[in-house]
Amino acid sequence: MKKLITLLLNLSILIAGFSQSWIQKSDYPGVACDDGTTFIIGDKAYCGTGMTPWFSTTTDFYSFDLVSETWANSTPLPAGMERQYAVGLSDQSFGYLFGGTGNGIFYNDLWKFDPATTVWTQLSSMPDSGRSGSTGFIINDTIYIVGGTKTMGGAIADVWAYSINDNSWEQKNDLPYAIWTAKSASVNGKGYLTFGMTDNGSFPENLLEYTPQTDTWSNLPPYPEGGHSHGSLVSSGDFLLTMGGRDSLGIYSKHLYRYDIANQVWQQLSAIPDSARKGGMVFIKDEKLYYTTGITAQNLRLRQTWKCTDVLISNREYEISKWKVSPNPVQDKLRIEIAEGSNFEETDLVLTDIHGKVWMVQTISGQKSMIDISKLPQGLYFARLNGSGHFGTIKLLKTH
Repeated sequence: MKKLITLLLNLSILIAGFSQSWIQKSDYPGVACDDGTTFIIGDKAYCGTGMTPWFSTTTDFYSFDLVSETWANSTPLPAGMERQYAVGLSDQSFGYLFGGTGNGIFYNDLWKFDPATTVWTQLSSMPDSGRSGSTGFIINDTIYIVGGTKTMGGAIADVWAYSINDNSWEQKNDLPYAIWTAKSASVNGKGYLTFGMTDNGSFPENLLEYTPQTDTWSNLPPYPEGGHSHGSLVSSGDFLLTMGGRDSLGIYSKHLYRYDIANQVWQQLSAIPDSARKGGMVFIKDEKLYYTTGITAQNLRLRQTWKCTDVLISNREYEISKWKVSPNPVQDKLRIEIAEGSNFEETDLVLTDIHGKVWMVQTISGQKSMIDISKLPQGLYFARLNGSGHFGTIKLLKTH
């Protein structure tokens, strides 16, 4: 029966003819580390904290320019605030860092980073015990801090919401189970969580979706390789991307997966062409994903930085062959053509930007359609079709 269930679950996993390319970039400029944290503001990713090879934690932070792909020093956390397992977040204007552990302390503090002044400012602390290995995401003006451990091994199911506007905290409904070292992200006003370890040492394979309006969690198709801890999760457009981690047998992963939220399908992408690893810092810009630092199964902490290209583009040629858009780039009128013989009835064309914001939903009921997108802002979009049958996602450039 277990083999049958696994087989059925695998029907929702697409194994790609890989089109991604991994390129090694300049090393992380700080000490080799794992379990650091990161956030993106504009064209810079900020990476810092973590555990060093000497089993000490750090306050260091560095910025990575996503245009020039170069590293530079950034302002560290205040002296004495060394830590690992902190939560890093961004609302596109400011960076935020919550909790973690260092110097024998479990922190409940929240810090805001201003990229204009490169200054850290302490905000209101969570009105509960400090915690490490939590995860978090931002929806609108609210930071959600989820799970973690208060004793390094005793997982918790707590969910707390911090109002950025009011500088205040509110406890929400618990997760369905206690977890720490999980990873999460938000897309289109919902939160998504996977990975992590429970109190009894199990590794749930669940992918959970959080709806803030009802303060509830629901199950989605699980991560296809079984439960992992110390993995990474980021979001872009309508997709989640996971990387690395280790399973319940202590086996480390080098695999990269993409989850299509709209179609609820996992797809395996190109694996990193180096050692399997966990505990790295991951960030994404447009269709490029970056993975830096981490630790291997041989306990070698890393400074490597890798870039993977085209992580949002469909890898299966037959998916793309089912439909096409033209012209691309486009200024005003977009032509949609769906191949004869496709499993197709009526469907919606959905255009989203790189942040997952939906800009257009247009019903299509014929094999050929013309859509007016002249009022959309200039920029990069992702076009997909909802309906019967699976269609690949196409990158679309809108010009004036």
